[in-house]
Amino acid sequence: MTIADDDRAHEVEKQLMRRDWVPTDDEKVLGAEILSGLRLLRAEVGTTLDQWGAPLPRDTAEALIVEIVMMTRIETELLPAWRQRLEGSPMLALIDVYLDCARVLQPYAQALRPLTEPGNEGLTEAYFIGHEADGKLRRLWATLGSVQAIIHAAVTGDSGH
Repeated sequence: MTIADDDRAHEVEKQLMRRDWVPTDDEKVLGAEILSGLRLLRAEVGTTLDQWGAPLPRDTAEALIVEIVMMTRIETELLPAWRQRLEGSPMLALIDVYLDCARVLQPYAQALRPLTEPGNEGLTEAYFIGHEADGKLRRLWATLGSVQAIIHAAVTGDSGH
C-alpha cells in the first residue's frame, strides 16, 4: 500500500463527485456485491469470535479475517466474471486499490488465523499480532474504509455532500 493507492482512490472519488464518472448499472451491481459480501462476512466472523470468547483484539482480528476472505472472493469469484465486461472502469480501479491494500494484510491475517482456533493456547501471541497490525497499518485501514465509502457512494448515489 502506497501513497499512490490513496491518490488513485481519491482521483476516482473526485470523478464521482464531479459526475465525470456516473456508475453504470453493471458497476453498481459489482459494488453492491462487494458491500453485501462485506456485511455478511462481518456478521459471520463476529458471531464466530463471540462463540470462541477469545481475548483477541477483536476489532483488528475481525477486520483482518473479513478483508482477507473478501479479497479472496473478489479475486476468485467476482473479478473473473466482471473484469473484461468493465475494463477501464473506475469501479475496477477502486477494487484494485482495495485488493492492493488487502494484500498488505495477508501476513498478519495468516499469522493470526491459526491462533484464533478454539482451544489454541497462542492467544497472547494473537493479541500482539493484532496490535502490531493495527499500529503499523492505520493508514491502510483508512484507505480501505475510504474505498468502501466511495463504492457505497457509487452504488447508492449518496455522496454524503
